[in-house]
Amino acid sequence: MSASARRRIIIVVSVMLLLGLLFGLTVSGQSLQIYLDRLIFGSDKSANGHEIIARVNGEPVYRSQLENFELLLRIQGTTPADQVTREAFGTLVEQVILQQEAERRGIHTSEGEARAFTEQQRQLWQQSPPSDPAVRAVVSQTMQTAGLKSEDEYWDRMVDHYARLLNLAKLRQQIYEEVPFPSDEEVKLYLAENPIQSALVFIPVYLKDWGEASVIFADLVKKQKSFGLDGLATEVDRLARQYRPFGPTESTIESFQFLSPSELPEHARAVLDLSEGELGLVKDRSGSPVIVLVLSKVLVDEATAMEYGRSQLREQRAKEHYQSVVEDLLRKAHIEILAPDLKKTFPQGLPALP
Repeated sequence: MSASARRRIIIVVSVMLLLGLLFGLTVSGQSLQIYLDRLIFGSDKSANGHEIIARVNGEPVYRSQLENFELLLRIQGTTPADQVTREAFGTLVEQVILQQEAERRGIHTSEGEARAFTEQQRQLWQQSPPSDPAVRAVVSQTMQTAGLKSEDEYWDRMVDHYARLLNLAKLRQQIYEEVPFPSDEEVKLYLAENPIQSALVFIPVYLKDWGEASVIFADLVKKQKSFGLDGLATEVDRLARQYRPFGPTESTIESFQFLSPSELPEHARAVLDLSEGELGLVKDRSGSPVIVLVLSKVLVDEATAMEYGRSQLREQRAKEHYQSVVEDLLRKAHIEILAPDLKKTFPQGLPALP
């Protein structure tokens, strides 16, 4: 199974993807209708949907399950048509194995927990309904097809599905927590290879005369409260273009990423003494005046860098550990392919992991 196929399980089983699919994406109404019917309400319209196409560690895998994943990949539209069945079957097998591992580890989501999560998703749906009326129409039609008389029934049917997704999320979290936090020495080595930079963003107005600069600066300070930050930025941008030629699409904003202030030009170093949203009057390398408006300033000290680096390094290791656990489960799994068409697709069984 390809690395992309192995990673796809993380995408397919994520709650956010499901919510995005149901409530946020513009997709074929008919495809979404079929997906909702099958996955959420268990309605299988295929003649051979209950055919057992494989067994994973003795657990049957049904044709309808494969068709669900094939349909989801087609809706996503990122998988080549001739690879849909291979990717879908590989993803399905991984999900079955991960559900089995969650059960083996005693991971369980109570009905109360699943209902509470479902209610959260319901509130999100009500607060941010899909902008595409076609998606709402499909959900409405699905409710009618399933014989549901109210939204309460609709969300009640979602509880079991969310419980399964929560089990997988808990499994992932449990595997992540098996990875210890790196030591200070490990974090320092990581930061040496992946330095975290400070950032500075501002609009400069380059002038030549200090007297004129002082007058303009005083006027800006006087108007600052009435302008607000957005209005002030617009005015400073106008002045920057007035005193130095810029193309119509050229930005007046200067931005720097740096490890040490010594890397910055003189006027930018002076900006470090200002706060976000503050106006300043500084000088450039030649001693000429520069009016500046600070848009953003993020300074990373050693303690902040260590904290961020430790988090990033642990996250990286946790992902690698999780993937190795998944690959080990797949290697040890007994996967028996029964369907003739799948045997043709996988003549030597599921592709060996690298």
